[in-house]
Amino acid sequence: MNLGLVALEKPEPDPLQAGIDAGMITDAAWYDARADTRRYSVIVSRDNLASPDVSLLATDEWRWHISVAGEDDVPRWRDLVAIAHELRPGVPFAVGVPPRSWWMSVHPHCLHLWQIEDAALVAQWRHERMGVAPS
Repeated sequence: MNLGLVALEKPEPDPLQAGIDAGMITDAAWYDARADTRRYSVIVSRDNLASPDVSLLATDEWRWHISVAGEDDVPRWRDLVAIAHELRPGVPFAVGVPPRSWWMSVHPHCLHLWQIEDAALVAQWRHERMGVAPS
């Protein structure tokens, strides 16, 4: 795949196929991405965000999740956006910034994109868009 800004390659065999918990993650795939001289490891999956505490969320809640890890630094914004638009066009994502005590990444140069289903925020983004054709 190539969006112009970034090139994605799927390594064979896919290192994610072993050890995936099908109850919590589906459609997982690993990619190597290149943009200019930067290299990224990319994981895209559908994650079940249902809480183990059934009183909080009793039903399955599947969302797209993209992790982008840079070799030497965190991903540049334009590369992060190009990767997301290439892998899941038309899906609204947000970069989560949880309290430090909730941080989940063990990779120092990794950013996580999560699919959002916040109707008010999506409506606001549509209202404020710059007239660019939807991806």
